[in-house]
Amino acid sequence: MYHNLYIQRRERRLSQKNLAKLLRISQSSYQNKEIGRTAFTLPEAVALAEYFSTT
Repeated sequence: MYHNLYIQRRERRLSQKNLAKLLRISQSSYQNKEIGRTAFTLPEAVALAEYFSTT
């Protein structure tokens, strides 16, 4: 599980649906990625890092 991503999302009161929309994927795909069932693509990871202002 991407625990830090989960924490960042919850601290900003964002839903999985919000971030899925940002990444242009379905909510279920985002959920699978956040829990570690599937991996984020490099462009998705970069988009999340930019959104959360992290590296």
